[in-house]
Amino acid sequence: MKASSGGRKDSFPRHAGYVLAAGGLVAVLGVLNAQASKATPGEERDRPEYVGVVVEEVGGGSALEKAGLRPGDVLYAWERLASPRADSEPASGELISYFDWLDLEIEQAPRGTVVLVGERNREPIEITVEPGLWKAKVRPVLPSALEKRYLSGRTHPTSGDVRAAVLEWISLAQPSRLAEKVEVRTWARLLIGESWRDQGDWDRTIESFRHALDSAENSGAQITIWEALGKTYKEQSDFDEAESAYSFALEIRKALNNGALGVSRSLSYLGEVAWTRGELDHAQDLFLKAIEIRERLAPQSYVLAKSLNDLGAVAQSRGKLACADDYFLKALQILNDLAPRSLSVAGILNNLGGVAWARGELDGAHKYLFQAFQIYEHLVPRSLTIATNLNNLGAVAETRGELDLALDYWLQALKIREQLAPRSLDMAQSLSNLGVVAKERGELDLAHDYHSRALRIREQLAPQSLAIAESLQNLGTVAMARGEWDHAHDYYVRSLRLKEQLAPENLDIAASLNNLGNLAWARGELNRAEDYHLRTLQIYEKLAPQSLDVAISLDNLGLVVNDQGDSRRAHLYHLQSMKIRQQLAPESLDVASSLNNLGGLLLEQGEADQARSYFSQALEIQERLAPESLNIAASLTNLGSAALDS
Repeated sequence: MKASSGGRKDSFPRHAGYVLAAGGLVAVLGVLNAQASKATPGEERDRPEYVGVVVEEVGGGSALEKAGLRPGDVLYAWERLASPRADSEPASGELISYFDWLDLEIEQAPRGTVVLVGERNREPIEITVEPGLWKAKVRPVLPSALEKRYLSGRTHPTSGDVRAAVLEWISLAQPSRLAEKVEVRTWARLLIGESWRDQGDWDRTIESFRHALDSAENSGAQITIWEALGKTYKEQSDFDEAESAYSFALEIRKALNNGALGVSRSLSYLGEVAWTRGELDHAQDLFLKAIEIRERLAPQSYVLAKSLNDLGAVAQSRGKLACADDYFLKALQILNDLAPRSLSVAGILNNLGGVAWARGELDGAHKYLFQAFQIYEHLVPRSLTIATNLNNLGAVAETRGELDLALDYWLQALKIREQLAPRSLDMAQSLSNLGVVAKERGELDLAHDYHSRALRIREQLAPQSLAIAESLQNLGTVAMARGEWDHAHDYYVRSLRLKEQLAPENLDIAASLNNLGNLAWARGELNRAEDYHLRTLQIYEKLAPQSLDVAISLDNLGLVVNDQGDSRRAHLYHLQSMKIRQQLAPESLDVASSLNNLGGLLLEQGEADQARSYFSQALEIQERLAPESLNIAASLTNLGSAALDS
């Protein structure tokens, strides 16, 4: 019986790992007034002291890098040219503060060509940025004394000493003669909160963001803070608070300009919360509202690709793999035009690999993932991003039954995470993956140790989260393999209760019910097993109809009712499962599973020759796709049994 272990949560994340915002803080989406005072490029002007932003980093391969923007450039004005493709009038404005830059980046950059006005080494510059990916980190222009404190603080987080950085930056966040601008104080408090969040100190993170909210006077800063809080709560699986924070940001944006790109950004954030909860209808509705704005204001833009990716994620969650593939390919086409061989492209390739993996197209999955790996290796070697990619390559290898190769990929990912983020949720995920492969090798004590270590990290960093539920489910799977039925039941129930509390509409609840059904079946409690699997099927048919998850439930029900003596119903369940799998993932390992189940049913009915035909077809698929898997041994055993009976 096929169990849902829930073992690799970061395999093939359905939202590509790319960010629409630049800078070290959560991106702001505000609305820039198209009637703002025009700053003509090259025009001499009297500017107040300490206005504008300083460029600290420019993303490799980004439109900003291609335009010639460099670290150290000071920017203080912008002009967006008219865009025929979006039927938009030109607009312009000044970069008085950090928040103005974020506003420009999200509200104006996707619409067309932008001219940035500033200075380099005290000489005037104009930089024309064509449409594409904006990726840069900026900060406010600061008085020399505050700049010195800021730069001194920057040296500490890289060594893990966040407290020392905060002590330096706190002077920027307090009212003083030098820090008289409210926007600077708000930015500093956001900076402090981001540093605490990187360390997983959620209480200090939220406290810092709340202090920033107290000092925020303009709408752009308020939106930024609410979104920072939303992201923090979402990472803790506190979805009610995340939804509330993102909703506050949305209401501010609607009051400013209900049809702006900033509104689409908030809708997208809320859609991600709904999607994580498993509220797929609500998520799709929010994503569709977002894409309607983006198609109108920013056609063929980076943010439109993001919306296509979001809709692909929902389609994949529903089991509509062809639809998901179509959305991801459309997103890939846009990104290849705007930012070829960028991290954004790699993120979409990763998602396409996930669809191929779900279809059982393991060669295709590996091809997509390896293309992503090559981009990551070129742009961000030895990074947490490439560690996730290595994790996904390991997942494909594990599906093929190539456990040594899977272990090698996962150990590489673990080594990177140990170096860069030793007490992180990423580290916990690596330990969880190693627990999966240890269990499949029969090393149950080692598997239990890996999953227990992952659980301890998650309990420290994200208590009462879905990550905790995943660890409990994995420990239950190991306990079940050990024959420790009571322990397995306890783990599964605790995991289920946590999921029901945090995300009552989530597909992961069906996975927990499925595992409880498998446990009851193993114990011989057939009526209880059937009830669990029927509840599982009901959820899948509601949230992901005609999906591979539905096929698994049908297969499991077939096994249970066959043991109850109802071979006719068992045959119908297995045929329904086979039909779905052949439609969604022909010639996949899932089809081989259905063939083996049907063959076993026929063998019990004395039809050995027909059973042998099914077993042979299953073996042929397995030898082609997963020549080193244990499933081949099972198929060979089945063929032996059929030969004896005939």
